[in-house]
Amino acid sequence: MSDQKKASTENTQGPEGASPEKPSLPRRDENQGKLLERSRIGIWEEDWSLIKDMVDDLKDQGVTDWYRYLEQHEDQSIRAYRLASVTSINQAALDIYRAPSQ
Repeated sequence: MSDQKKASTENTQGPEGASPEKPSLPRRDENQGKLLERSRIGIWEEDWSLIKDMVDDLKDQGVTDWYRYLEQHEDQSIRAYRLASVTSINQAALDIYRAPSQ
């Protein structure tokens, strides 16, 4: 075993003061929120989890040709569009769309 590989496998403690229960890095949500708000470009986040559930249900029902299915069932495209929800939007996007608030 090389010295470098041996050293990497022996160090299981992590950085000094780090705890296996609590990572030493800031939470990703906090960083994303700060980045989202400080950006000069319009950014919004959407939750598509309900669309995924819909697609999974259709897949379980045997749908494999999505283009053909959605072409024949336009109401499902509209349904999917309505299932998406905006979870966050920054000030730059509000300014672009001249929205007074989220």
